[in-house]
Order: sequence, then structure tokens, then C-alpha cells
Amino acid sequence: VYTCTGVAAVGVHDASAPTKLDLVEELAWTGSSASYPRCTHIDVQSDRVLVSARADEVQTSPFLALLDASDPLHPKSLDDLRLTDAVTEEAVLAGGSAWVAATDAGLRVYDVSDGSFGGSSEVSGLGTVTRVARFGSGVAAGTSDGSVHIVGADRELVKTIDVGGQVQALLDLGDGRLVVALGSDGLALID
Repeated sequence: VYTCTGVAAVGVHDASAPTKLDLVEELAWTGSSASYPRCTHIDVQSDRVLVSARADEVQTSPFLALLDASDPLHPKSLDDLRLTDAVTEEAVLAGGSAWVAATDAGLRVYDVSDGSFGGSSEVSGLGTVTRVARFGSGVAAGTSDGSVHIVGADRELVKTIDVGGQVQALLDLGDGRLVVALGSDGLALID
């Protein structure tokens, strides 16, 4: 089990005894604060782990880290990237890419198919993107103004749905439906 904290980065826990998770190690990166290593979001796909941390008063730049988790209790850092030109939130792995909610810049997409952060591109014109989740062969991007954008693997906008509230979280149900958490505005179901 991998845990993400704001003061100890990523914890790796042995879950062989589920009632007592044993901490095996804590991981931090050069892009993170030395005294309070950050982690804001974590995403796992197959044997890859994507760690993201937004900027704050302690860690002045957001960063991403990509891990190889083929040995789950001893993941190895493949690459990390300090972002000096973006404000970020959530990030996910989908289709050999890291998709980053880059707030006013929309989605920033990095090619990670070779285990490192390769060239990037942006899907812009989406509003303030704060949440992103794998959905179908692409991603769903949620905004602070109440929209969910479905973006294909080719990085083209497929559809925009107004959900009537600030998107707090997205969950792909795996059957062509997406649940959207809207805070005090409740939940929306997209089919």
C-alpha cells in the first residue's frame, strides 16, 4: 500500500497482514522540500506509480515523480520533474502518458512510455482543471467551474458536460460511467 502525505512524501507499507500495515520505507525526491517532503496525489497503473505535489509555502514548486513498482515493497524512482512554469493539482497515468491537472493551463500531458518525463503538450481551453481521472481510453478532466471534459487518448476534446458544481473528485466505474463528487452539491453520474 502506498500512502501520500504532506510531511513525509510517500510511505510504502507491507499489507500482508491487512490489520497491521507495516511501514517499509518513506520516499522523497530532490524536487520536494528537504524538511517536509510533499505528496499531494498518487496514482498507480500496472507497475508504475505517479506521485504529484502542488506548490505551497514550504515547497515553492510543484513536482512529479515516476516510480517502477515491479517490486511493490521496494519501488525505484525512474524520474522526477520539478515544474517551474505551472500550477498543478491531481495527476494520473493513462496510455503511456502522465496527465496533469494544470489549473488555468488545462491539462499538461507528458510522455512517460520510456520511464522518464519526455516531451509535454497541453490540452487548453478547458477552464481551471483541478481533477483528472482515467476514463475509457483517455481521461476525464474536472474543473472548478462545474464542467467535466472527456479527452481522448489522442488529446482531442471529445465532449464537455456541465455538472452544476465544482468538481472535487472523479471515479471511473469501469463500465462507461463516471461518478463526479461535487462537494456540498452532491454527486453526478455521467453515462
